[in-house]
Amino acid sequence: MTIKIGILISGRGTNMDAIVEHIRSENAPVQVCFVASDKASAAGLETAKSKGIATAVLPYKQGRAAGEAGIERLWQEYGIDLLVLAGFMRLITGDFVSRHEGRILNIHPAMLPKFPGAHGIEDFWKSGESSSGVTVHVVDAEMDHGPILMQREVVREPDDTIETFEAKIHKVEHQLYWQALKAYISTITQEA
Repeated sequence: MTIKIGILISGRGTNMDAIVEHIRSENAPVQVCFVASDKASAAGLETAKSKGIATAVLPYKQGRAAGEAGIERLWQEYGIDLLVLAGFMRLITGDFVSRHEGRILNIHPAMLPKFPGAHGIEDFWKSGESSSGVTVHVVDAEMDHGPILMQREVVREPDDTIETFEAKIHKVEHQLYWQALKAYISTITQEA
């Protein structure tokens, strides 16, 4: 059974790229049906195209309802099983989430419930705490909330700058998202 996924991005798409590479290197029964973005300028769209993946720009310029209608059209057109948010910087409404409950995943660059929101790394850095990390979770109606699938701690070393710490976070993200996604797919295929 092949699981069909769609991936949403807003920028460079490095997590999307890592997921695609993991799928290909492991010959996993997962098909990335599309990569869509709320921004036409998102560099990750070109990365996806270069890998032969269909891409789309979501009509968020016309408002959130139009943007989510665009996601829904893609969901139905490709018949996806899961929607993977990979650096998608838009909040998804509770109505949309409830229609697809348990079928939307997100990654966040902090140890939720700490440091939710768009600036998780910067907020952690300013806090002076000694460690943060990465969280993969199921999306619910609240921002950066929902059942946690996996977390991995990343320690702030004395010689770290925010840039080196962010690089460490991204390195963990690129491994952890695929591990969590693979494990989650395994549970939903057993339920099917």
